[in-house]
Amino acid sequence: MGPMFKYLWHGGAAIFWLGLLIGIPVLLIPLLMMSGCETTEHEIIPSPNKESEAAVLTVNCGATTNWETQVVVRDKSSIDNQNVLIRLDGHPETTEFNVRWIADNTIEISEFNFEDLLSFHSRNLNGDIARSIIRPKVN
Repeated sequence: MGPMFKYLWHGGAAIFWLGLLIGIPVLLIPLLMMSGCETTEHEIIPSPNKESEAAVLTVNCGATTNWETQVVVRDKSSIDNQNVLIRLDGHPETTEFNVRWIADNTIEISEFNFEDLLSFHSRNLNGDIARSIIRPKVN
């Protein structure tokens, strides 16, 4: 083996291992970042002025978790621009709750059991798509 062949051989090996060290993490990161949860639209409730809508979503993350009901409000012009207003434990068909628009930019979510509440939109800020009023069921 000549010295040139030796340098090419070692250079190729270095490029291979460097590519492997960089390539594997680059390929694995998207796989690790994938959610694994399935989100399905259950119901759409348009606002009175038809500029935004409330969507009741069903989230299923697999066999070891329960169904989750989410109510999001979003602009009709940009569906990616949305705010999660409330997350409830259980499927929308078996979980009690009521969603209604009070005005063009005010939505009320009520009549749900407090025990089912996982999280909620706790404050209304400038730039929010709609003002939210969240009222659990009074026992």
